[in-house]
Amino acid sequence: GGITISPNGAIIAVALGSTGTQAFGFSSGTLGVGATPIKPTNTSAGSAISVATDPQSRFLYIGEIASNSTANSGGLRVFTINGGNLTELNASNPSSSGGVSPNFILPIASGDYVYVANGMGIGNAGNITGFAVTASGISTGSTVAAGAQPLGLAEDSTDSYVFEVGSDGSPYFDAYTFDATTTGKLDSQVPSTSAATSIAIVAAP
Repeated sequence: GGITISPNGAIIAVALGSTGTQAFGFSSGTLGVGATPIKPTNTSAGSAISVATDPQSRFLYIGEIASNSTANSGGLRVFTINGGNLTELNASNPSSSGGVSPNFILPIASGDYVYVANGMGIGNAGNITGFAVTASGISTGSTVAAGAQPLGLAEDSTDSYVFEVGSDGSPYFDAYTFDATTTGKLDSQVPSTSAATSIAIVAAP
């Protein structure tokens, strides 16, 4: 489902579906032995599909489908990174990701916000849900519409835009700016309806 490396190089984590998330220590060019995988919150039906690390190497984020029994059951889990040790915040109650499938997680460069691209099922419009980040964890912010099955997010090098691509419905591409009034809110600026089954996007520095 995805791979992430913490900016300080200490942690590598991989989303492995129903197995959960595998984290490895990394030091001086040596990959450590993986710890016991972090099992999905819902051990019977959950699946880890996305991972990301905070720009300041404070947090590991995990996106899971079927995290609970509610209709919009995507979950966003947050772990503090303390050296090679991971400790979950709010372990008994992961935050709702804002949709069914948290396909991609984007912590912005400042570390103040993390955005989750959520699918809402085949043919249904997805969304991007923002979360404010503090030293103690996250809190849900605003949500903006996206194309069906959004699969990738990227922030440009000027920290002015967030770009999104989707694979299953219009718009297939959208460029968002940060709202001037509401902190963390995204405003759609340049959507494209030209069909393209994109699965990833990167913003060159």
